[in-house]
Amino acid sequence: AYNIYRSRRIDLGVVTMGIVALASAMELGIVGGGGLTSTIKMAETFGCALAAMNFALPLLAWARLTAALGRKKSAFWFMIFFWYCIAMTAFWAICAYKNNGRRPLSEKLVTK
Repeated sequence: AYNIYRSRRIDLGVVTMGIVALASAMELGIVGGGGLTSTIKMAETFGCALAAMNFALPLLAWARLTAALGRKKSAFWFMIFFWYCIAMTAFWAICAYKNNGRRPLSEKLVTK
């Protein structure tokens, strides 16, 4: 939050995590009626996919990132950050995949 305040620019992580947090709050009934609907499921899956892409961005621009920060950061920092980005990209991609497979409450109530 401090970096956003200082730079006066919104962080993409705030947007992606905000989508997931708001949709999850709606599912839990903290905001809105509660329960998993197809709209909430779509919002959660979309937010998780965006979060995965957000963590993948530094990996896609790795050469430019290391060139820009090469003298300011240590090799150890780059190694930790690299694996952090890989782990978080995988985590959020798996969350998007698993969430997409969930069935909304309305589908579970239908009996055959």
